[in-house]
Amino acid sequence: MRRPLLYLSLALLALAGCQGTNPYVASALPQASVPVLPQQDPAAYPAVPIDWGRYRSWAWAPGAAVVSGGVDDQTLQRAVADGLDQRGLRPAIDGARPDLLVRVRLTQQQRSEQYTDYYDTNYGYGGYGPYGYGPGYGALVGQARTRTRTYLVDVLEIELLDPATRRVLWHSAAEQSAGGNSTERARLLRDTIRRVLANYPPS
Repeated sequence: MRRPLLYLSLALLALAGCQGTNPYVASALPQASVPVLPQQDPAAYPAVPIDWGRYRSWAWAPGAAVVSGGVDDQTLQRAVADGLDQRGLRPAIDGARPDLLVRVRLTQQQRSEQYTDYYDTNYGYGGYGPYGYGPGYGALVGQARTRTRTYLVDVLEIELLDPATRRVLWHSAAEQSAGGNSTERARLLRDTIRRVLANYPPS
């Protein structure tokens, strides 16, 4: 009878030992670090180069010509069309989808510049006595005057847009004198258009 009690006592002691402190708890294990990937900024990537060789035809964008000044919109559009033709761009055939949309603006804007005039001022004094001229003095003083001149210029802007997205693909601008008669301004306009389109297609 004593032997079963002995076995029971040993079993209870073993069970109590199992309820002690376990050194292998989860908090004691090293934490696995999850790598944090850097956020990728789409704007940081270079834009896809544009294949300018695939653009062959064009059409006017809605509200294509904006004119203020002494040149009418028909003269402006005709001059721009001639300039585009010289750069290898042809008007799209009626009903065909153009490769580019063209928008042009000719506006008068005010400019101002400062210039300085330099001039000299003379001062002098002489006395006359019984034996001739007496003591005297003289001075030469340099002075400067700064002035501001205001004038008008014609600013020409040409934009080439993607027909699907209406996104501006290319833009250039130049300015010309706003003076002269209509013939002179038309001649200046053609020269300005050549300067604007000189860097198309961009290298």
